[in-house]
This record gives sequence, C-alpha cells and structure tokens, in this order.
Amino acid sequence: MAGTRARRTVELRALLIAPELGLEGAGVEVQRVANALHPEKILIGAVSIVDVMDTLSQSTYDIVWFATHGGPDGIVLSDDTLPPETLTQLLRQACPGLVVLNTCTSVQTANQLHDEISCAVVATIADVPDRDAYVTGTLLASALARGMSVA
Repeated sequence: MAGTRARRTVELRALLIAPELGLEGAGVEVQRVANALHPEKILIGAVSIVDVMDTLSQSTYDIVWFATHGGPDGIVLSDDTLPPETLTQLLRQACPGLVVLNTCTSVQTANQLHDEISCAVVATIADVPDRDAYVTGTLLASALARGMSVA
C-alpha cells in the first residue's frame, strides 16, 4: 500500500536472562521480548551465575538481554550478584553486539561493558518503576525485531 511502511523482521540470535526475583512486570516483559525476538535461549526462574557462565561459553549472541534487579554492585541473579567485572569477562567471550540491562541503576555496569568490550549497551541510570521497565523493554524488543537500530 502506498504510504505504508513495510515491517521487516530481522533474525537476531538472542539470549534472554530473567531470574525470578518477584518483579511484578518481569513475566509479561519476558513473554513480550520472547515474542518479538524469538531468543535462541531463555534462562528463566532460578538462574545462577554458573548457568549464565555455561550458556555464554556455549554460543555467541547478537543480543544478551537481562530482565532483573541491578545496582552499582552488578546484576542480580538467583544465587548472587554478578559483578560488572565478571559480567565483562563473560560477555567478552560471547561477543554480543548489544547488551540490554533492563534493571535499575545499571550505568556502572553498562559503562564498563561498553568501554571494555566495545558493544552497544542499553541501561538505566537510576531506579525505574517496574511498569516503566516493562514498557521500555517491550518497545525496544519490538523495534529491534523490526530491524530498527539501537540508536
């Protein structure tokens, strides 16, 4: 149709990591991100640091997406907090083009990832209400699936 933009679906190899931590909108966000990006692998429920290490060592991904709690000390998983230094080491092996840290206050982790492994990082600089994180994550995943750039 004239004037209608064609939607283009892009195949991206994605890893979605969403430990169960009681985040109200996380389940819906995971479903929406999964529907949009069709991740090659989803780590959900009880997700340990070992689970993340093993998964990242087995394959490479275009996108590594975290939907969890976060803070200056790192990304929260089921068994512990994954410090920025450790996450950087793990992601250096996986070579993602994009890391999404849909967590609160993940700017320190994002800066370290960006500077040390030269990938694009989408992150937050402050605490984010759960509903806002869900909406933002859903919209970003949909845009990426349509072939839009991170910018």
